[in-house]
Amino acid sequence: MRTAFCLVPFVVLLAACGGGGGGSSTSPSGLGIRSVNPGSGPEAGGNQVAVNGTGFNVGIRAVLFDGIPATDLDVTSDSNINCITPPHATSAVDVTVAADSGESVTLENGYVYNAPPRVFAVVPQAGAAGLTVSIVGWDFDDGSTQAPTVLFGDQESVLPQLVSTSLIFATVPGGQPTTGAVDVTVINGNGQGTRRRGFVYLTAATIGNAATALQAPEPERIRREGYVLIQRLLALWERLEGALGDYDLPTRERIVEVFKESLHVRDTASSPRRSR
Repeated sequence: MRTAFCLVPFVVLLAACGGGGGGSSTSPSGLGIRSVNPGSGPEAGGNQVAVNGTGFNVGIRAVLFDGIPATDLDVTSDSNINCITPPHATSAVDVTVAADSGESVTLENGYVYNAPPRVFAVVPQAGAAGLTVSIVGWDFDDGSTQAPTVLFGDQESVLPQLVSTSLIFATVPGGQPTTGAVDVTVINGNGQGTRRRGFVYLTAATIGNAATALQAPEPERIRREGYVLIQRLLALWERLEGALGDYDLPTRERIVEVFKESLHVRDTASSPRRSR
């Protein structure tokens, strides 16, 4: 059996299209599904959705997401069913409405399970309260109009800026111990991801120059450190490719593409190049 590791950018595109599914599905008797709204939600499930269709007054036994029953089933009319989605791995899944009579109808790819945020690195990794850092990872954008919540330990960063689905600018909050490492957590509508001990609080005395410590990181330095991250990740991937021959891993090109997007790196003659 093959296990797939993927960045699932296509899931984000599907979720951005609104209600799930590519079209309605109707049985000869009139039992049918037009849409599921909202059309996407977190892997953890627990998302309340409305299944819109026809013929629901015949008696509905279950609503299934890739064969897994939804909970809190409530048939409000012959054209609407409210229910709570079950947990499922990230993917687009079929939605099935099953009637008491044994008849069922399925809407292919009717609902999309989105991945929770994943935090890969914080750049720079150490400093004092007030420092602006770049948080690099995946799946930061859940498609809503609200920016993700960013926590340093148990303290929330004020007004973090979502730059892209893989990059957030955040200001390190105060209220933490004067020194020490804390977890950095990104939370959005699809769940949360944490970088354990992702940031180290330093005092002005430890840093040696408080003014420098409170400066925002220069774009060119972010790019340089970003290339270092790319090289380290590529080295890890090469080791994984040798050790995990039965697994599907993202290509080297895809890894570089994601990190260049995160760090706004452009291919120019002066840009560092990786060895092939």
